[in-house]
Amino acid sequence: MLGVMGNFGVYVVARSAWPLLELPAVQQAGGEPRWSARDGDWQVLLLSSGLDPGPTLMADTDAPVLTADVVSGHFAMIDAQSPGGGDVWHCALAPRAARSYALDPELGPPPERVLPRALGWAREAGLTPDEAALDTTLRAEGTPDDLLRAFLEALGFRFVVVDAG
Repeated sequence: MLGVMGNFGVYVVARSAWPLLELPAVQQAGGEPRWSARDGDWQVLLLSSGLDPGPTLMADTDAPVLTADVVSGHFAMIDAQSPGGGDVWHCALAPRAARSYALDPELGPPPERVLPRALGWAREAGLTPDEAALDTTLRAEGTPDDLLRAFLEALGFRFVVVDAG
């Protein structure tokens, strides 16, 4: 179960036997580690700032990767990709807040377009997603922390806090 995460920064979700901070993509992205949690080899790491390590990290891990960039504490931009599907998809958690930032519609597509891609990503990652919970989360408004926590749980993750920073 996730505890307090943080309301800004870049969250990185990837599978690796090594700590994410030791992977070249995360080191090159920069940013200070603020918080981390694990679910087996799956890890989530909050970096205080830095670049999105997603594309390079997927090459480092040969596994699906998801990143979430919390924008001004108002919404989270999700970027996800998977090596098997070659698919890259995006969504915004707290879609109304994201629209207030004049977000490009392709970066914040409607939940009905995101849901099948998110379910496919989770299954490729070896998870058992909760379709109803995922759909609800994609449509919900709220704090990025609460929405991201619900989103990760709906994908099928059961993270346990390792370092609360």
